[in-house]
Amino acid sequence: MLNDIIMKKESNTTGRTLPKCALAAGLLFGGFFTANIAAGQAVIDYDTPDADTYIDAASPNSNFGSSAGLIVRYASNASFRRKTYVRFDLFAGGNEPNLDGTISDAELTIYYAGFGGSVPATTYTIYGLAADYQGGDGLLGQDWGEFSLTSNNAPWDASSGAVPSYLSLVGTFAMPASADAPPSDTPFTISGEPLAAFINDSLNSGEDFSNLVTFVVFQESSNDGANTSWFARTHATGTAPSLSVTVIPEPETVGLSMAIMALGMVAYARRRNRAARV
Repeated sequence: MLNDIIMKKESNTTGRTLPKCALAAGLLFGGFFTANIAAGQAVIDYDTPDADTYIDAASPNSNFGSSAGLIVRYASNASFRRKTYVRFDLFAGGNEPNLDGTISDAELTIYYAGFGGSVPATTYTIYGLAADYQGGDGLLGQDWGEFSLTSNNAPWDASSGAVPSYLSLVGTFAMPASADAPPSDTPFTISGEPLAAFINDSLNSGEDFSNLVTFVVFQESSNDGANTSWFARTHATGTAPSLSVTVIPEPETVGLSMAIMALGMVAYARRRNRAARV
């Protein structure tokens, strides 16, 4: 499903691109030795989710996986509430080995589609579903289906305002009132340590679905006026939700690079000594 995963390489060596494991290159030519060594960090972009949909308290047994929009609404009347679910598979595109390290930063972005009417300025909160959440008692688990999730079987149903213990806050963003609506396809992004920590916890959990990270988009302030819509991955022209993670390699990877550099320096010193004796 993730056909457009991009692997970008960053380096602390100006003008050079290095792989995730630190590159060490030594050139011995004409008595001159150069070495470029940097502990690279990999940035992995997931341009579309593994699954996304929304749930509706007014239709608790209905599924909206085929909808091109993701709807969020919090109303004083619980039967009008809606929540959006977005899930990413971190191993998609063969990225499992590229995640051998620590997630130092992450960004989750959703794209505004439109208001369903008059909406006041509000705050949106995004929660992450704990990796050890298993579902049960009629509730779906980490591998919830895009075309089977409903309010009645979702980990957090649409009508509830109380946040379950197996959900953790990963970020918030402010949304202007409908009178100041942004252009369609405007991105709204959360980033920072809570999001990165949530993804790290999932990857290191040892759970069966540690590669799956689910986010629930929730509207904090009451709005009895209308819905807010975001583009789903199935929308023909709108931008799908996306996730970006920055991975720092494990210390042993950096240590290997330092060892390679040391060997290169030894070779350089020996060459100079031989040249001096000639």
